[in-house]
Amino acid sequence: MVDVEDQIADESGAGSLTAARYSELSDRGNSYETTHRVLLGVGAACVVGGVIWLLVEPGGEATTAALGLTPTGVVGTVTW
Repeated sequence: MVDVEDQIADESGAGSLTAARYSELSDRGNSYETTHRVLLGVGAACVVGGVIWLLVEPGGEATTAALGLTPTGVVGTVTW
């Protein structure tokens, strides 16, 4: 994205920036931003999913004992 902003500034300063070129650079910058937001969301979802998976892994007797799982919720602290 910074490269796109630099290109816009350079071409504008040189007086060679046309409306079509600005639109092209702007669209490319927007696609970078969209990709960044999507990948950030995917990464955050993976982290949350991984933490949940570690906490509620089926058959994890040691994890269940360490967390103090009860029918009403989770009690206690996690130590590794």
